Amino acid sequence: MNFDVLIVGGGIIGCAVARQLVNTNPGLRVGLVEKERSLAWHTSGRNSGVIHSGFNQTPGTLKAEFCVAGNARLRAYCRERGVQFEECGTFVVSRTNGEGRVIRELERRGRLNGVPGLRIIDREELSKLEPNVVSAEALYSPTGSIVDSRGLVMSIAREAEERGAQLITGVRVVSLHEGDSGVRAISTAGEIDCRLLINCAGLHADRIARMVGLSRRFSVVPFKGQYYRLRDEKKGLLRSMVYPPPDLEFPFLGVHLTKRVNGDILIGPNATLVGGREAYSIAGYSARESLEMVGFPGFLKASLNPGNPTISRLSLALYPAIE
Repeated sequence: MNFDVLIVGGGIIGCAVARQLVNTNPGLRVGLVEKERSLAWHTSGRNSGVIHSGFNQTPGTLKAEFCVAGNARLRAYCRERGVQFEECGTFVVSRTNGEGRVIRELERRGRLNGVPGLRIIDREELSKLEPNVVSAEALYSPTGSIVDSRGLVMSIAREAEERGAQLITGVRVVSLHEGDSGVRAISTAGEIDCRLLINCAGLHADRIARMVGLSRRFSVVPFKGQYYRLRDEKKGLLRSMVYPPPDLEFPFLGVHLTKRVNGDILIGPNATLVGGREAYSIAGYSARESLEMVGFPGFLKASLNPGNPTISRLSLALYPAIE
């Protein structure tokens, strides 16, 4: 097989890159290989599906700009393509004076970021919007939304295919070899030649990079977020997403309640170090990957440094989040 561009990884990033390439470069031969039999099998199909509004990001940063613009564009895309989503809104509830100061700071950030409709509401308005949430006041963002994350990837992939991209599932890249004319990928389906290779391999992106001598100082260390799910008969308790005020010094949102497009209500997450990159259950644990992880110098350095604020905050705030 021969392509102008070969993408490794069939998650949302890989599929979106393929879509963009064929949209802007008619006639470009674009291929994508995914080792699983289906696209979006890992991170892209297993997340909570939240479309964030952009009030939590630092004003003036690209992250803030992309979040607000991306929220609007993603909702528009879902309407246009018929992807299941819901504009359910987001609440950050305040229970103390200290938390009240936090939600006012979030409101300030959100207004600077251009989040539409953002406002602080009192207990009476909150009870009308979320009858089972009790708080003195809350920050309300009507553009907070939820999406069928797997359905979103499939829609983007179909659009890429409609415009000529070739998406190949069930094919694993075994090795890569660079030459003067491009890259040769040795895969489980044979040799694939391309002028340009784009690494979108997610949980295995570091391994793909190391096949061409890159990323030797970096490694994916797998953490898994775990949630509780309310029983089906309790689904109607919540209409939207409800968060506690975050600690503004750290990028963690705390334990929150998240509605999904199928009506499920999730409570969590925590963050658990797991013994495998695909350890969604005990069956996914890997002795080889566990040894690779503990042998990685960066992991050892972070683990053995009690003064590391990120590691200590993970230990104190996230691990006991679900009891």
